[in-house]
Order: sequence, then C-alpha cells, then structure tokens
Amino acid sequence: MKLREYKAFREDMAAITFTDEDISNITFDFDDNFAEGGLADIYKGFWGGREIAVKEYAQIHKQTWKVEKDFLLRLRHPNIIHLIGWNEQLNVSFLVLEYVESTLELKIPELDWPSTLKVIKQAAGAIGYINGNGIVIGDFKPNNILIDQGKNIKLIDFGSARFGDGYMAKKNDSYAAPEIIKANSNNASMCAGVQPYMVGNPSAFASSNSAIISRIPGGSLIFSNTLPGSL
Repeated sequence: MKLREYKAFREDMAAITFTDEDISNITFDFDDNFAEGGLADIYKGFWGGREIAVKEYAQIHKQTWKVEKDFLLRLRHPNIIHLIGWNEQLNVSFLVLEYVESTLELKIPELDWPSTLKVIKQAAGAIGYINGNGIVIGDFKPNNILIDQGKNIKLIDFGSARFGDGYMAKKNDSYAAPEIIKANSNNASMCAGVQPYMVGNPSAFASSNSAIISRIPGGSLIFSNTLPGSL
C-alpha cells in the first residue's frame, strides 16, 4: 500500500499518529540507522517533503518513550525539537522528529564567538521556556543539543524530563547542576555555568567526574581562557 499523502511539513503542525506501514515506508524499511543512544536507535527518513528522524524505543524503554512524547506534545518552541508524530506497537514504539544534521558537541571546535553567543542565547531561551512551564529537562548537555548550518539549535532528549516538584535523578555527573550533586533534587537548575557546555569537555576543569562533582558545589572549578577575557 502506498504511504498516505501528507501536507508539507510545518513547525506549527499538530503531531499526528503514524501507522506501522507509514513508519516502515518513511524510513525506507529502516535503511539508515545514523545514530544510537543508550535507550533508542535513530533512523533517517523522508516525509512531508523533507528529511526527518525516527527514534525507535524497544518495549523495555516504553516508559521513557511515553515521557518524551508527552513532554514534546506540551512544548512548542523554535529551539526545541519538533515532534511530528508517533507510532506505538506491541514490542516497539517510535517518535517522528524533525531532522537536524549535527550535535553541538561535534561543532563546538568550529564555533566563533558570535556563533557561540547565538547558541548560548538560544539555549537559555529554550531552558527558560521549559522551566517557565514547570518542567526540568534533566539531561542538558552538548550531545543533546542539535545545531544546523545557520548555527540555530534544537534541544532534544526529553526522556529524563520531570515536572519541577518531582524527583530528579542525577543523569550525568559531568553536567549535573550543583543542587543535583548535593541531592537537593527539588530545585534543579540548568548548570553550574555556560562554559563547560561550550567547551564540550568537562574534564578540562578537573581530572575526573568525581573531582568535578566535589568542586562544583563549592565553586572551586578553575576555568580556562576559552571565553574572551572581557567576560
């Protein structure tokens, strides 16, 4: 059966439900597995006149799929990945997302200062919007920020997100906020500062994760000269 005809993709479109056959067709039978995460595989596909990404969750990670889907349905912001739709099957579930070509982690060495400032402003705006909706993203780091050729970013990976009054586990030692490290999980914030994110390598500030953890709450990290001295 031929794939249903859809209107051209627009970011203001409401998310839709895809059939099992749709998922197979738009990924060309899962031909291009271009990324793998701890909980999901990601395939490149084509839909609505443009490239898209299809994120596949196994049944064991069904709850994470549901959390990410539900939060992305709530959040509409130019710097948050757009949820096009989803598909739920017996043993596997999918999210259909807009496609962005690279992660910030890979592009950090190429960024000049104006581009870096643009990224910081966009990330702060997205985090402010998320927090303003009573949500904590839970896993904010360069590898979970996509960036396009125009140096515009999209925050991704909302499977660890929680409402602000809920329990927040320490997701990533290197990027965890001070209050998460201190186990004060009811007041989670974005980060200890923007520099670790823009350097993309927290080990630049300490020799190990444990050293980073011990230094962040006390404010004793030694920052490098990566950012302009005027700051």
